[in-house]
Amino acid sequence: MVTTPINIEGIQGLPAVFSNGIKIPATASLVHCSGQIAATPPPGPPRLLEGTIAEKTTAILKGLEKVLAAGGSSLGQLVKVNIYITDFAFFDELNGVYAEMIPNPKPVRTCVCVKALPFGAEIEIEATGWAAQ
Repeated sequence: MVTTPINIEGIQGLPAVFSNGIKIPATASLVHCSGQIAATPPPGPPRLLEGTIAEKTTAILKGLEKVLAAGGSSLGQLVKVNIYITDFAFFDELNGVYAEMIPNPKPVRTCVCVKALPFGAEIEIEATGWAAQ
């Protein structure tokens, strides 16, 4: 099963990191992932990981990859990603990691700068992927 990217000339976009739209075959199921932050895994209370935005983005995407896999999906089957950051100065650094870790066709994506995130995190990513039925 293959998704079809929709990229329209004259529509704003950064093709290296996202598609303008994406078409999913009717025979697919969706796997919705809650927002993930770069925190230590259980057991114990979550502690934010130290490091750069690139390191935190990598950790988050690896965590999302595990959730997607449990639902029969993968980073290569993403259709929608929402990214929340607390400073737009992080944008280029997170895009570098994102472009490397997320295969083509890139999913539809939104990136929003917010005032604060849970536990004082600097970045949170939520995603939806498809899985064959």
